[in-house]
Order: sequence, then C-alpha cells, then structure tokens
Amino acid sequence: MNLDYAILKSITWALNQTKFTRIPRLYENLSEFESSLLDQMNLKNELINIQRFKRNFFNNSKVEIPEPILATNGILIEQFKLGHSLGD
Repeated sequence: MNLDYAILKSITWALNQTKFTRIPRLYENLSEFESSLLDQMNLKNELINIQRFKRNFFNNSKVEIPEPILATNGILIEQFKLGHSLGD
C-alpha cells in the first residue's frame, strides 16, 4: 500500500505542476486520506473500539461482544459468537 500511495502522490504532484490541471489541495487531500485510511487499518484501534463498546453495553444482556484474543496492527482475532442478524 505504501508503494501505491507513493505513486499516487507523485502523480498528483506532477499534475499540480502543470497549468492545465490545478486542483486545489489535491496533494494535501490525498495525504489526509492516506493518514485516515492507515488509522482505520490499524486493528489495535479496532481493539480500542471493541473495549469502548463493551463498556457502553456492559449492563445490556441483549448485546454480546466477542472477546478479543489477539490484536496487532494487522491482525485481530476474536472469540466466535453465534448470533442473529438484526435484520432477521
């Protein structure tokens, strides 16, 4: 993914150097998008969200949250919980 962003940044920088394709803040917007996406892809952040969710629904017997087993930047393993879709 880092290579993909490096290529996109190079292209957006080059495009903004021409007088025909001036797109305001294109390069900066791409950098902000990259940062946001990298934060979302870090599964340790998802672990924090799961822990917050568990605290918020601690006293609700209708909500079961799988127990995290392992969390790294790229891996999140949780306990399996049999359940039903809210749409069912």
